[in-house]
Amino acid sequence: MIATCALAATSVAVCLVPGRALLRRLGTLDVPSYRSSHTVPVLRGAGIVIAPILVAIAPLFGVRASPSVVTAGSAAILFWLIGSADDLAGGISAQFRLCLSVCAVIVVGLLAYRHLPLPLAVLIAPVLLTGVNSFNFMDGLNGMAATHMLVHGGALAALASDAGMERFATLGALLAGAGVGFLPWNFPRAHLFLGDSGAYAAGALLGALGVLVGAEVGPITAVVFAPYLADTGLTLVRRLRRGVSPWTAHREHAYQRLTDLGLPQAASTGVYIAASVICAFVAIRCSQERATVQLVIMLMVAAAAGGFVTVIHAIADSLALGPRKGDSA
Repeated sequence: MIATCALAATSVAVCLVPGRALLRRLGTLDVPSYRSSHTVPVLRGAGIVIAPILVAIAPLFGVRASPSVVTAGSAAILFWLIGSADDLAGGISAQFRLCLSVCAVIVVGLLAYRHLPLPLAVLIAPVLLTGVNSFNFMDGLNGMAATHMLVHGGALAALASDAGMERFATLGALLAGAGVGFLPWNFPRAHLFLGDSGAYAAGALLGALGVLVGAEVGPITAVVFAPYLADTGLTLVRRLRRGVSPWTAHREHAYQRLTDLGLPQAASTGVYIAASVICAFVAIRCSQERATVQLVIMLMVAAAAGGFVTVIHAIADSLALGPRKGDSA
């Protein structure tokens, strides 16, 4: 897995040199808005370059077109296409993206039905939608997406390897390596943004791997994603309770409110990295437990992650803090 991760990291880091020039020619510029954490325009759409690199090198590590690999790969590629269209068009409506996403999960669900029990084939649709949107929503600070590609991908690779699922371990390691290779381009100062192309593809691959690995390992697999899911879910609930449309763009996630509290972007990212590393450790450490024990641990971690996010919101609310611009691009 280390060799896989290293080759992916090197390939991504090197290929983003000409890739950046390509994105400049395509004009995929992210101009700051009221909800941005950056203050100067930055090229977006690095995922347009990264995904084909991973597809090209995956066969070098024994990834072959088995039904399960086709399911995971199709999920990533279909959502990569949707995200790339958004990056290249300069933004398409949320409603249209949702329609395209529903079509994509139907296709993936039908592919999954060929080799998974019906309940899992049905489950993969909401998991993919959740994974894609969670990863995209949480990609709002320098280093956030890259480090979580590393943590989430690495954790799933470890879980899959322990379960003897070597092809899934390789896919997780490739994603982790891509995060490492992209990190210097995005942290501490952003020269490139992952864009919807990268966030959608990464979220879809993580979602598909979560279901496929979880089918063998158990419910503890979901613990890997606890901080992301808690932030995304509770922020959505807070907005719905206020009667705010879910289609409206915003910067009300807990990680964004940490910057409102005065934390630098790097520190806010670090808080979430630490939380995610702890959750990944718990998932790996408890992966051999019985399913009932895993379920109890999962619920305990979910409660802790929810409490973590709730405290951040409560502190920011008590200080009546509104959105604050980030300290750097």
